[in-house]
Amino acid sequence: IYTLQWSDDGKRLLSTGSSVTLWDLDTGDRSLSWPAKGNPTEETLRNKKTYAALSRSQSLIAIAYDTTVVVLDAETQEECW
Repeated sequence: IYTLQWSDDGKRLLSTGSSVTLWDLDTGDRSLSWPAKGNPTEETLRNKKTYAALSRSQSLIAIAYDTTVVVLDAETQEECW
């Protein structure tokens, strides 16, 4: 695990390892798992250190690996840029 970040309201936890996961702490469920199974990025991240940060509003997640930065919408999992 390379990143652990609590949301400001304490209801979610962001973690990274070979993937990025946003946990709903009320239910214990994953509300986001990136990259999705079968996504070509999944193989790319397998042996990479991956770091992430949750925005203050909890609406965006910035992800960094190698020389790449990706920003995701935390609800839709779509890349914003």
